[in-house]
Amino acid sequence: MMNFRGLRLLAGPVLAAALVAPLSGCGEDGVPGLECELQAKIDNLNASVNTFIQISEDIRADLYVACATIAEAGGNTDYDPAATDVSDDDLSGACGAVGELKATLEAEANLSIDVVFPECSVNVEAQANCEANCQVDASCEEPSLEARCEGGTLKGKCEGECTGSIECTAEAGATVECSGECSGTCEGTCDGTCSVENTDGSCAGQCEGTCEGSCGGSCKAEATAEASCSGEAKCEGSCSVEMEAPQCSVDIQPPNCEVDADCSADCDASASAEAECTPPAVVITADASADADLIAAFEANFGVIAQIALRGEDLINAFGDIAASVQGVASAGGKCTAAVAASLGAKVQGMVDASASVNVSVSASASASGEAG
Repeated sequence: MMNFRGLRLLAGPVLAAALVAPLSGCGEDGVPGLECELQAKIDNLNASVNTFIQISEDIRADLYVACATIAEAGGNTDYDPAATDVSDDDLSGACGAVGELKATLEAEANLSIDVVFPECSVNVEAQANCEANCQVDASCEEPSLEARCEGGTLKGKCEGECTGSIECTAEAGATVECSGECSGTCEGTCDGTCSVENTDGSCAGQCEGTCEGSCGGSCKAEATAEASCSGEAKCEGSCSVEMEAPQCSVDIQPPNCEVDADCSADCDASASAEAECTPPAVVITADASADADLIAAFEANFGVIAQIALRGEDLINAFGDIAASVQGVASAGGKCTAAVAASLGAKVQGMVDASASVNVSVSASASASGEAG
């Protein structure tokens, strides 16, 4: 059972007040030009806002398709999975229908859903490049990306020789060949403990040990000359050449160089919002009396609901950081406040709308899971 309790939802009207307040009351004596330092902050803020708006649209669309598809499989024809103009009521209704179907199956067919949550990682190179625009002292040299990933695991695409392990990640809904540690569902032989076994003893659930077969998620094995990958391969360890798009499994350490706090917060928020996650794996068991098509729809789509629920709080928190940065940028404008308002004003309503959309999506995913708020 997924737990959604304690999730902080930031109400739309409150956000609107927080964002508009520092931009209101600007006089007509603003300086039309902006200092370079302030312009860099605004550029980063605009990028963060654009990222957040796009992600809010993506998760809303993905969540609706997942909920509407399950609802349709359960006989509810009120929601068309192919619809593009989806209202808040449509999204909430479709996901509410999923919650009702799930509760019915739990009561009548002993439905059990085991979600193996994915590992998420931050693109440290993108964050470091963003923070370079925030430096107060341009001559300062930052430590290596490996050093900034202290306490976590650095991995990325390696075109050279990888020393350590290879992580092979499947696309959503697919599997990869595995002979190692599987982070999702293992279909085959589990040298360890398997959460769900077939009648022949083979594994069909999460394997705590070594999986030999197919892995729905990501498979990690020792990097050797014989190692191959049927999905996306990433090196976890060291690479003989510079890694491409390196990622860290934890939030990277703050920069050593002196940076503008508001500007750096934007970079951190954007990195959090854009964190890449391996697809969650879903293991479903139910009595034979359960409708096979409905169970298949849950298996194919419930992982999307779980992933949105997992990311929702991070996105809401990231938006709070961006909202605070708007205030910081506006107050830092001084005589340039009017120009700051002109530059940021067009983004304010988009941020408010995006935040409201994320709140609806997170609430709907909680409803689909059978959890209340």
